[in-house]
Amino acid sequence: MAQWRETLVMPKDSMSSKHDIAQQADISFLEAHMKPRRVQRIRQVAESRQRGLAIIMEDVWNPHNLAAIARSADAFGIQHIHYTTAENYFDPTQIGKASSSGANKWIDFHYHEDIADCIEALQREGWFVAATVMTPEARSIYDVDWPQYERVAVLMGNEHDGLSARAIDKADMHIIIPMRGMVQSFNVSVATAITIAEITRQRDISEKDFRLPEAEAQVLYETFIRKAY
Repeated sequence: MAQWRETLVMPKDSMSSKHDIAQQADISFLEAHMKPRRVQRIRQVAESRQRGLAIIMEDVWNPHNLAAIARSADAFGIQHIHYTTAENYFDPTQIGKASSSGANKWIDFHYHEDIADCIEALQREGWFVAATVMTPEARSIYDVDWPQYERVAVLMGNEHDGLSARAIDKADMHIIIPMRGMVQSFNVSVATAITIAEITRQRDISEKDFRLPEAEAQVLYETFIRKAY
């Protein structure tokens, strides 16, 4: 790729930056200027993304926690994270890069101003929202038959106060992670990782195929190629 940049001659008024080239060039052109192993890895990741599994995080205080969640989301093949912030808006793709180990580059973040509106919008699209909260009716994540839900959004509370009463009320189900210690809580990024790991485990052994449809995987692959270039 470095050699190509040295030899390519471009008119001054044409695409002048690497970003412009990545966004406008044909995918075959970009693939030709990347290492085959890199291209193969990108395709493998895109085709391994799960359909119908997302994360919602309410009122993030520390952007680095959201970045850590993004790292787990990427590892388990989750593409979409919805979030609201406790204070000012921030761009997760620009903050917390170290905490995410670069995973935030590959995740689609969706910012919402209001958590209730966020939940209701997803529910209208057919998403089943499971809130992680300790209530009398909360079910263990290990007792839920996750593959029965075609679209699941895991709702996580913030680092200080957990989920708001509005978010808890809007959720379709309450879930908990069984614990055996004196402290009855996990760090939010750890709790997220444990929850989506169990959902993914059940999906992997189910008869259903939770991979993205071929056309969606191809679109995501091309998006990743442009980001990787």
